[in-house]
Amino acid sequence: MDSNEVNRVDVGLQLGVGVGLQTGPGALLLDVRSVLGLTNFEKSAGGKSRTVALTLGYALPIGN
Repeated sequence: MDSNEVNRVDVGLQLGVGVGLQTGPGALLLDVRSVLGLTNFEKSAGGKSRTVALTLGYALPIGN
């Protein structure tokens, strides 16, 4: 794909929800997000971006 066929800026809306569960000294984290493109990223065909992200992590306390 030629760089002239693609828009340089992609504007979108991000929505998400997350939860933290206390486990031992830290917390287990779960986060789900969805990104909906509001602008066309390809000039000729007009496709919009859509993304779903799932994050799983463990947070440790730092300091007191």
